[in-house]
Formats: sequence, C-alpha cells, structure tokens
Amino acid sequence: MWFFGWFVPLLRGDWKWFFIMIIALWITFGFASFVLAFFYNKIYAQDMLRKKFKVKNYVGDKKLIMHKAQIKF
Repeated sequence: MWFFGWFVPLLRGDWKWFFIMIIALWITFGFASFVLAFFYNKIYAQDMLRKKFKVKNYVGDKKLIMHKAQIKF
C-alpha cells in the first residue's frame, strides 16, 4: 500500500482522488498512504451517494449504520 494507494481510485475512475493521492504520496514520500487508506473508501462512498447512487442492500439497523458511518442513504 505504500506506493500503490493511488491504484484504487485509478481502477474506479475517480480521477480527482487519483491525482490528489499521487501528489500527496509524492510530497510525503509515501507516508500519506497510511492516512488516505482509512479515509478514501468513506469519501468514495459519500461521493457515489451524492451522485444519486442507491444502496442496494444492507444488513442491520439502518439508523445505526447511518450514524456510525456518518452517511445518509
């Protein structure tokens, strides 16, 4: 994950975060991948929900999931 954190947004076609990760990894010599690995999936999910994508299914209490993940669906 050190130098390949940029690969996930590249495969997803998320160009904005691809370039942000490339620049952050270059500036921090790869250390930004530790931070970005924890935040990128949440950011990507929120972007998809903002683009009117729908959650197909979930397991558990909807209100608890929305509260814990801090997303609305």
